[in-house]
Amino acid sequence: MGQGLVRAVGEIAGVTEHETDRGLKKALEVVHRDTRCTTGTSTSPTRSPMTPATASTPAQLKYLDTLVAKAGPDRFDTAFNNAVKGTGVAPRDTGEKAQTALGRLTKTAARKLITVLLGP
Repeated sequence: MGQGLVRAVGEIAGVTEHETDRGLKKALEVVHRDTRCTTGTSTSPTRSPMTPATASTPAQLKYLDTLVAKAGPDRFDTAFNNAVKGTGVAPRDTGEKAQTALGRLTKTAARKLITVLLGP
């Protein structure tokens, strides 16, 4: 590593040239952590606010699509509203299409909806 880079990193982290190697290593970790935490935090306006870990999977959506076709619109409305209670997902609006509503589901809510639609 060049001296200029070491000096620049040391200045950013508040470490002087005379700090030990241990202090410099710690300073590099601080700078790395700070840049890692701040990069990629902005979201585009079209991106869903849900993280990929909480969004429903494509397999769940495909399965729900077939279950919705079999269940009918009235049963789907009731099942959807019951499945999303307490999950933070808003109930289905009156003019909202089934695919749009399914796209808003979390994994947990999708599991609940599948269970309800499979029931008697």
